[in-house]
Amino acid sequence: MAPAALDVLIEQQGRSRIFPAAMICAAIFNTHNDWTKNPDGWRPQDFMPGAKLRSDEDDMREFVLALERGDDVAPTPEDLEHFKRNLQQQFRIQAPTSNVG
Repeated sequence: MAPAALDVLIEQQGRSRIFPAAMICAAIFNTHNDWTKNPDGWRPQDFMPGAKLRSDEDDMREFVLALERGDDVAPTPEDLEHFKRNLQQQFRIQAPTSNVG
């Protein structure tokens, strides 16, 4: 498949669907990495065509600047609910049931 065609496919499917495969690629490459030549190792974004390469430092800088501007950086209720459901699924936690009555 041509790289341009792959990029169009990824855009249609959503990059989040490609991320698990990119994590596996990064893990495999890191097991065979020459740490003297590539001390930072490989990240999943390195295997995602067109992905913005951002470091944790970049994310933290953006967060601090947003705080300084007075932006609302709190997660939305939908984001919190999504996070909670993911944790419950990942750790197989059953949602509490209400025993009122």
